[in-house]
Amino acid sequence: MAALPPQFTVKPQLRQEAGGIIFYCQLQASPKPDVQWFRGPDKLSPTDRLKMSVDNAGVNKFDVNLKISNVAASDGGSYQVVAKNRSGEVRANVNLNIGGGEKKPEGVAPTFVQKPAIKQETGRLVFECQIQADPEPNISWFKENSLLNEDNRLKFRVDSLGNQVYVVALELYNVTAQDGGSYKVTAKNQFGTSNATLKLNVDAAQLAAPKGQQPTFKSKPEIRQVGSNVVFEVTVAAEPAPNVVWYFGNAVLQKSARFLISQQSTQQSEYIISLEIVDVTKNDAGQYKVIVKNDFGESTANLALNLDGKLSRRRRLPQP
Repeated sequence: MAALPPQFTVKPQLRQEAGGIIFYCQLQASPKPDVQWFRGPDKLSPTDRLKMSVDNAGVNKFDVNLKISNVAASDGGSYQVVAKNRSGEVRANVNLNIGGGEKKPEGVAPTFVQKPAIKQETGRLVFECQIQADPEPNISWFKENSLLNEDNRLKFRVDSLGNQVYVVALELYNVTAQDGGSYKVTAKNQFGTSNATLKLNVDAAQLAAPKGQQPTFKSKPEIRQVGSNVVFEVTVAAEPAPNVVWYFGNAVLQKSARFLISQQSTQQSEYIISLEIVDVTKNDAGQYKVIVKNDFGESTANLALNLDGKLSRRRRLPQP
């Protein structure tokens, strides 16, 4: 059975019962987590007045309770529950205000809604998970319990998906065998802390050069006239799909109502790239250039548009 770091399916809350008060929450975890309760900085232990329980509530689910009998004013304060297993840990806070009723914090302790996973992308490995929290949590990454900092090989990312859910990622570039080991991500806000661990095993397959193809031109660039418009067109082979930039002289051409830029896939790893100039005038004559680029390299083609005399609606323009 796959291991699951603890996460709250029901946030910690208070309810009053005859003879006392119960702190209650529900967790999802595998294996069964170890649960500890704290009041302020002090760890709580079972006594005649304090009863603690962790009961099975279904597949990988557990009901967690702390019952305080004969509640006194001195029991008021901030309580914290911590649950951990070998895959990670989670914690959350709840306040007990004697005489003023329960004060419900307006927020959500971080919980993992998608556990961390590792995926390989071109030139990098990405550690990624999804976390629910309010407000946005502070994120820390660790390797073998040492705090990681961003540099030219390590990049951190937190993107909001809405509804208090965040995509949290660590991007690792130029992976080497020394990058293998145990990693941990910690998410924390004022309502609690949650963390999860994952292991990176670097083998020859992960270090193999990614597959791809530098853009190359399959045909000579063509210029043709379509009515009062002029079309530049060329076929390119590339994997993955290239980024395309057109130039007139040294100026980058932006897609607009006059400059129609398109890129169409004709078959696997082949693309027809075109620039169409609408209602061409003599001012459009001159040197054009197209640069196609992806992670494996780039290629450039130059084209000259000569507009001698009046434009014909049928005449094929000179080739470059």
